[in-house]
Amino acid sequence: MWNEEECVPVSSILRYRWLEPMVATISFAIAINVWRLIESKNHKSAISDIFDLRRSTRLLRAGTGYWLGIWLLSKVLPRASVEYSCNWLKICIDLLFSVLAYDFIFYWFHLSMHRFPKFGAMISHSTHHGPGGKGIRAHHVLEHSIADGSLQVLTNILVQRVGIFGPRNWLARLLHNIVVTYLLTESHADHQADNDSLWMFPGGIIHSFPTVFKGAANHRLHHQHAGPPYQQFFGYLDSTFSPAAIPSHSEYSGKEKKLHKEHHQE
Repeated sequence: MWNEEECVPVSSILRYRWLEPMVATISFAIAINVWRLIESKNHKSAISDIFDLRRSTRLLRAGTGYWLGIWLLSKVLPRASVEYSCNWLKICIDLLFSVLAYDFIFYWFHLSMHRFPKFGAMISHSTHHGPGGKGIRAHHVLEHSIADGSLQVLTNILVQRVGIFGPRNWLARLLHNIVVTYLLTESHADHQADNDSLWMFPGGIIHSFPTVFKGAANHRLHHQHAGPPYQQFFGYLDSTFSPAAIPSHSEYSGKEKKLHKEHHQE
């Protein structure tokens, strides 16, 4: 069914071991700073902030911790098997599977953090909820304890190691890091801050497709009340286990606008 002929030369940089974490790091940096521009009404100031290391300590701290963690893991885990074919149907299915798997697995961790307070306290999940629903911005995606962030990274590494067809496809692995880091970032972003900047998708990608990305579209409200949705991207698990607690898109939009107004009046 699949064309398994390799399309990446053995000596290509695309086979470089550290390419994937480099892509993940750069993707996070780009997504956070693009949304920093969108969230800011003074774009000149926001642009200067991107290159001001004093205002980028959260990103630098998270990046340093991430690279240290994966370097340590590389010392104890064997390198994952990767296949280097270029069958686009296989790549798309492999990518969809990994994003769904990441969202499914981390849902149970996230649910446990809130349903079992001792577990949540043990990994200091409250650190991530520190800003609250009113003040949360895209960069707060990196605001978490080492234990909390490590669970996300380990979940991501797990789903990247085994694909639906066996070894993960090289391009699906790279695209997975881009998709996951972007969705995590936009789910924390303030979509009401400056809608004029969203020239292509007036509500961002997530809010342009709220039925598909139900968990991500309602994530800022989760930060407000610490209840459902617990699913980070999609909504089928929350809809199954706590359907009455998930607001509709129109209800979310009204609550989000109220939060934004209250925050800027404070």
